[in-house]
Amino acid sequence: MSKQRIKPGDFFLDCFDNPCICTRASYVDDTIEGISLIDGSAPRGCSPRHCVVDRISMTKAFQMKADFDEWYYQSGRKTKKQDVVDANKEAVADMLYKLAVKICPSRG
Repeated sequence: MSKQRIKPGDFFLDCFDNPCICTRASYVDDTIEGISLIDGSAPRGCSPRHCVVDRISMTKAFQMKADFDEWYYQSGRKTKKQDVVDANKEAVADMLYKLAVKICPSRG
């Protein structure tokens, strides 16, 4: 559950620890939406009742944006670059499996 009420214009950390700027907040609809400062993806949607959505200062948001991989690493997680590498490995493995099944269907 969110600690503070977030309103449009506020900065917050979404469920995936992306610093975002809020574009819509409806506590009636249980929705907080925003734009990621990391990759510009939108809408980044969270539930204020069921997610841990924390309001952060503009300074903290832009510090995190400036060096997201370092912040991510310091918080005990892999770097985003490592996540991308892992995702690419999984995608390649999946693609190779599908190709192998096409070539040799009896082994799938």
